[in-house]
Amino acid sequence: MRISHLFILLAASAMLTACDFLDEYNPNSVTVGNYYTSEEDIVASLNGVYTSLTQSYVADNYHYFTDVRANATVVTSSGANSGIPYQFYNYTLTEENVYVYNRYSQLYKIISRANTLFAHLGDVSYATPSARDTYEAEARFLRAFFHFELVKRYNNIPLLKQTCTPEEVNEMAPSSFDEVVAYIVEECNAIAPELPVTYSELPGGETGRITRGAALALKSRALLYAASKLHNPTNDPERWHKAAKAAQEVIELAEETGCYGIVKENAVNNLTSKELILERRMGDSNSFEKLNFPIGYEGGKSGTTPTQNLVDAFEIDGEAFDWNNPSHV
Repeated sequence: MRISHLFILLAASAMLTACDFLDEYNPNSVTVGNYYTSEEDIVASLNGVYTSLTQSYVADNYHYFTDVRANATVVTSSGANSGIPYQFYNYTLTEENVYVYNRYSQLYKIISRANTLFAHLGDVSYATPSARDTYEAEARFLRAFFHFELVKRYNNIPLLKQTCTPEEVNEMAPSSFDEVVAYIVEECNAIAPELPVTYSELPGGETGRITRGAALALKSRALLYAASKLHNPTNDPERWHKAAKAAQEVIELAEETGCYGIVKENAVNNLTSKELILERRMGDSNSFEKLNFPIGYEGGKSGTTPTQNLVDAFEIDGEAFDWNNPSHV
């Protein structure tokens, strides 16, 4: 019996010792606090924010939030007459709609990534003095861009300009649409001078990164939304003036630099095209064509079909489209 009690005591001691051992901190673990040690780490973190542009919660089902809601298209794919897709088409969105919830929450996760990067920009040294400024400008654009994606869909939203604890976020009051747009415009004005017009002539010749034209174009788009009837019910002409002036800045930059304009090129979707303002980089795929081509085409699923109103809005050789005109069909 004494031996039995002794083994129980030894086992209990071993368990306590094991627990203490397992609770030891691993000095080799990577945390937000010790991750940023070089410029390469900053670039990797920035690329992580860029990657969000291509991920499913941003890129997929985008038409439900745009063309379908605008009555420019009708969803005709299988299952579109029921469930989540039909809620968009029939204007019957519910709080259980996972497309709406996931897009909202994931966009804030992207903004949180950008804010984490900002908090550590000063932790490392850079090869050139301008490198830090460019990285910061790119991340500030992406943060402003994703705030715009949020505010144009959800109206009043919390404005996250820095890293926050969950408790701080829960106590944060939503900012108005006008406040968020003012923030986006302020950010674009501040970062535009720090961004290159194009990266094609810089070391590495990279494409897909934020340009000066992208910053000015985002400002123009945000101000256009602010001038629209939805957010400008009194039709204040000053709002339209600001939107037009911002658009003119993009046009003038294109004329001065030879970028961001319509050009004739032999290659389609050429990544070195001077027409590009901001592109989302994707791998080779025909998913877009499959999901939108009529069923009469091989592989076409007729997922998103234009309404007759949209078809009639386009002219052919200066004439209104007419199904009875053989040259139009």
